[in-house]
Amino acid sequence: MPIDAETLALHVEAHGPFLFHVTDARHREAIMRGGLRPGSELGRFVRDDFFRTRSGHVYLCDRRRGVPVVPVEGERLTLQVDLRQLDPARFDTDEDVPHTHQTFQGNRWFDAVPPERRMLDNTTEAPGQAGRLAAWADSITEFDEPEFAARSLAAGRVAYRGTIRPESLNVVELPSEVVETFATRACDLLNVADGGGVPTLAFNDVEADRALAIAQRLLDAGLRALGRPPLTTDTDLSDPMKAYYLEQDIRRVGFDKNRADEWGPRDLAFALADLAQAVLDFDRSLGWDPDACVAIAECAASCLPHIAAAAGDETAAVLARTVAGANA
Repeated sequence: MPIDAETLALHVEAHGPFLFHVTDARHREAIMRGGLRPGSELGRFVRDDFFRTRSGHVYLCDRRRGVPVVPVEGERLTLQVDLRQLDPARFDTDEDVPHTHQTFQGNRWFDAVPPERRMLDNTTEAPGQAGRLAAWADSITEFDEPEFAARSLAAGRVAYRGTIRPESLNVVELPSEVVETFATRACDLLNVADGGGVPTLAFNDVEADRALAIAQRLLDAGLRALGRPPLTTDTDLSDPMKAYYLEQDIRRVGFDKNRADEWGPRDLAFALADLAQAVLDFDRSLGWDPDACVAIAECAASCLPHIAAAAGDETAAVLARTVAGANA
């Protein structure tokens, strides 16, 4: 028995009763009629590469770090799963969790060394590796023992053996944390009621693009308010060196304004420099980082009062709504 009812109850008390599953929206009617079945039973796998999942399992994850990393071929369907209605005896370890902990954090769960995913380049996997991670998990006798299943659940990812019944499922549309953070913070700082529309939480690449797009729009507006040219079309904020030089350049403007006793432009320049620094701190090559993307959104919103001081309250409010709406 992987975990007991008390362990599950303690998890629900600490983290809430829901995890999520993301799938192709074309399967919605079948799922709500017959339940969420393991893809292996249906002859389907979300991905047929190194990360192909173990047979007989449905995979559940948390909203923040898990939902955005699940790839889907078509339109995304997000299902909220009520853990209180599941059988704790069917909870198994999600192989991604110990693999990540052992490979990237040096936190070893098992004596067996996890396989290494071989890549031809940053985006192309070397052939012949489909299911290697699942095979590694299946080769470890104690992989789904209570200790490890509970640790997997605590990390926000768990595998569930068998079908999850329809009554345990609810279709939801989760908001983009990046855009929601920006819009909410903008409303608070500008004291307005409408911060713009918030789109549905998307795949992590889209969420990262949203964060950088928000940064770009606020940097452009802030630079114009300082009387400086906006970013050029070839200023790729995902390029660390370009973000670095941008941050340095804007901060120098802040120091110049400080020496000239121009306090408003100084504060705006330093806020924009902090935003450029937040962009620099987000390294997409390391994978999905919701903390870094939210930090970008927060720093972008923090520029708005300074833009309001330079260009007017209405200009800043329209900018906030336009930026949020552009990501809808």
